[in-house]
Amino acid sequence: GIGLEAGSPGDFGASGEFWIDQQSAFQGEVKFSGGTLFQFAYLWHDFDLIKANNGAFAFYIGVGGDVSVSGGFAAAAEAPVGITYLFQRSAIPIDIYVQAEPTLWLTPATLFQIYGNVGARYYF
Repeated sequence: GIGLEAGSPGDFGASGEFWIDQQSAFQGEVKFSGGTLFQFAYLWHDFDLIKANNGAFAFYIGVGGDVSVSGGFAAAAEAPVGITYLFQRSAIPIDIYVQAEPTLWLTPATLFQIYGNVGARYYF
């Protein structure tokens, strides 16, 4: 799926998710706000935690990294945690999500921050 995301770091950008199997996916984001930030994460989804009458809710956790190229190079490790709602794919191939991203910046200085994001993606 490909869509839009708003939140920190980077304020807004594009988001993509590629499902590997029924529980695992790769997520990538490119964000813009005075520079460019690339994020990449491996996610694991739990569909049994919250039941939905239509579509599906999934709690997810992941591990990944960030690379910022705005005003110099910066790199970070992140552990996204969130919840996503996937509409019935045959009727509406869209998901919406909210996630927190605990992030440990490794360069140019060590700094721990927690960011929040919301977004939606359309699946082809």
